[in-house]
Amino acid sequence: MTARLTTCLITGIGGLILAGPVQEANAVAYGRAYNAVLLRTNLSTLPGFIPGTPSSFSEADYDGQLIGGGGAGVQDAPPSCLGQECPQPNNNFGFVGPGTGEKFGRGDARFLQINALGIGSQALAEANAFDLNLGASGGGTNVFSTSFSIETPLEASFDLTATPFLQYLASGTSSEPAFAQVQIALSVTLTRDNPSGPDEIVFDWEPDGAGSVGGTLGGLVLADPYSLNLLLTHNAPPDKNDLYNPLGLTGRELSPLEVDVYFGVICGVDDTIVSSGRVLPPPGCQWRAQSLLLPAGNYTLSFSNQARVLVRDAIVPEPASISLLLLGLAGLGMTKRRKAY
Repeated sequence: MTARLTTCLITGIGGLILAGPVQEANAVAYGRAYNAVLLRTNLSTLPGFIPGTPSSFSEADYDGQLIGGGGAGVQDAPPSCLGQECPQPNNNFGFVGPGTGEKFGRGDARFLQINALGIGSQALAEANAFDLNLGASGGGTNVFSTSFSIETPLEASFDLTATPFLQYLASGTSSEPAFAQVQIALSVTLTRDNPSGPDEIVFDWEPDGAGSVGGTLGGLVLADPYSLNLLLTHNAPPDKNDLYNPLGLTGRELSPLEVDVYFGVICGVDDTIVSSGRVLPPPGCQWRAQSLLLPAGNYTLSFSNQARVLVRDAIVPEPASISLLLLGLAGLGMTKRRKAY
């Protein structure tokens, strides 16, 4: 499979319905991206698996200004926000929503938990622009890595629960075009230490919704119901308002600092993890994969969860737009070598 570029109840989301019609003829572009992910693995019982190194980043761009927060070793990145809807409270994963009266870019990210029970992550990006030459963007990224040892050969198993959500709106004319791009990306990678040469990637999984069973580098995909690596983009005209919400999440209003985490009923299996004492069961589903037999040795597990949005009131060729999304990660030294197999 070829990796698609750069996964609980959606916390604090109010009204995850498509925006109504734009009331003015001005170019308008809006986008939002979110994913909450819980990764569990049988490797968590092995020596040295926990603790590891978390890195949480947020970034925002508005009318040519760029800011970022977080960094290596940070488990909860501070929010980044520029524009008329700022500042935003930390860990407010609700959405502002589209409109011609707001110009902003925002991003936030954090690890909910890092322990033997699982690695929990949230990432959000949102931006809105109209009558802007430079537009706006937002991004949230969580990366985690940990080293461990395998003494007896085994097959590594991975279970994911995720709530992916994407929406964009682009409305424009030939004289005032609009562009919107939204993206989520998630990957799980195992690397084996090689004292005599380069370390070897022995397992790489990037769920793409291709089907319930199939191959991945160094392993087998057992369940892959929806894509957690998805890029949606549109140039207007024509106008378009699109939504990727495979779990049918409807959300609810929350105060900005009230955060519930629920990785609910997973494909009919009662598997509830609640961080704040509330039980709010949405529909859910499970992604599963396992590695081939791993020989004894030293390994590193890497996990990445990202959400990114870019909006402009100008036509952007798709290859150029993809490169724009990579700028933030490249600046953080986090661009991952991708493989086709």
